[in-house]
Amino acid sequence: MFKKQKTAVLFGELKVTNDIQKKNGTSQRFALIEAVRGLAAFLVVFSHTMPKDGWFYDAVFDPGKIGVVVFFFLSGFLVIPSAASDGSAKRFLIKRLFRLYPLYWVSLLFAFVVWRSELELADWIANITMAQQFLGFENAIDVYWTLTIEVALYSIITACLLFRPALLTDHFRTVLWALGAVCILMAIARWGLQAKLPVALPLGLLCMFSGAQMRFLSNQGKSILPPIKTYLIVAIPTCWIAYSFSISFGETSSRYIVTYIVGMLIFVVILKRPQLDLGKHVRALGDWSYGIYLFHMIIIYLISPWFEKGVILFILVMLLSILISAPLFHLVERPAVKIGHRLLGARSR
Repeated sequence: MFKKQKTAVLFGELKVTNDIQKKNGTSQRFALIEAVRGLAAFLVVFSHTMPKDGWFYDAVFDPGKIGVVVFFFLSGFLVIPSAASDGSAKRFLIKRLFRLYPLYWVSLLFAFVVWRSELELADWIANITMAQQFLGFENAIDVYWTLTIEVALYSIITACLLFRPALLTDHFRTVLWALGAVCILMAIARWGLQAKLPVALPLGLLCMFSGAQMRFLSNQGKSILPPIKTYLIVAIPTCWIAYSFSISFGETSSRYIVTYIVGMLIFVVILKRPQLDLGKHVRALGDWSYGIYLFHMIIIYLISPWFEKGVILFILVMLLSILISAPLFHLVERPAVKIGHRLLGARSR
């Protein structure tokens, strides 16, 4: 009981003590996070609809992956402290199930209607779990690969809650260095074997746990420099080694290094400047960001025969993604979250 109370004080889900609220501007920060999630979705759509020619994209700038790295940091910032505050694996899993899966299943249904002949039935069934890549099956939509990393995070959190809750509060450095070792070793193996090993998995988890530790330290009024140093010490050599050769996506070390550094810096700005106001329209984009992320590839597939990659395609995909995601936010996402909370309330009585 003491440990659970201590954890709740350290983190909280969206509420912290008054002193910490005054110090860090918690409510403003969460408004900023919603806005930045919208901008991250914007970057992903931009990346998938604009031409990627030229040395600058090859060697330096990948807006879509920067947006994904920001998503990873924000996910760790939000999800890990929430799980630690709950202190219950069952509560955590119920909340995440009702938060992520309903809209994901809607997008999977859309994908099945559009691409049903492109995959085997076993692939479609495996995609229902969101863990299809771990099971050896293909993603129905390419962007689902990031959700596989979310599933890995949930598995780690669940194991921690069941066997070692302190890893989610007091031993972040242990987790970060363990993930760092996995990153480096997998990068070396990828380089040595010249094989497509999933280095993005431990790198994504590193982003998530780094984001959680930075929140932990910031809420205590401590410097966030130690986790930043750890992150850079791991991410830079991992990207340099793992992506020093290309397999299928034109990988270059420099582009991946820039991606993971810039994504981290954007998150640090959010953490240190919660007073930034990007406006209500960008915050609304954040509300719809999950839907935009899930549906935009389907829209690109449907309209790309009539439009080449460029500004017009980008604008059309963004508008159509919003037209789909905005109502689904109110009809699917928000009601599903409320159902999960009601279920948790019923279980606690």
